Amino acid sequence: MFSFVTQAGVQLLLEDEAFLNFMERSSFELIVGIDEITNPRALSRLKDLSTSKTNFSVSAFLHEGQRLFHPKFCWFKTKSGGKLVIGSGNLTFGGLRNNWEAYSIVDLDADELSSLE
Repeated sequence: MFSFVTQAGVQLLLEDEAFLNFMERSSFELIVGIDEITNPRALSRLKDLSTSKTNFSVSAFLHEGQRLFHPKFCWFKTKSGGKLVIGSGNLTFGGLRNNWEAYSIVDLDADELSSLE
């Protein structure tokens, strides 16, 4: 889940060779916020990727009112549980490469991963 997404952020993460290799053997579901930063170019690129990559799906979090959809985290399933990556960065060039951001990686056992899912 990422609150803000740009086309540059999509390219940096989802079109990175290592991530493309990951998606060849694992599925990845992305939920993005819709706001002034997540623009039509980013959504178009995400749509193209979800069409061309069978293990990738994307959904948009649509809401009414003044509140923002603001989470920034991913989790990955492993044989023994999983990993949770949580931090301050958005799926943007700044959030991935340019800003001072903070992230943590948390090991999850099978029960914790089940609760998170």
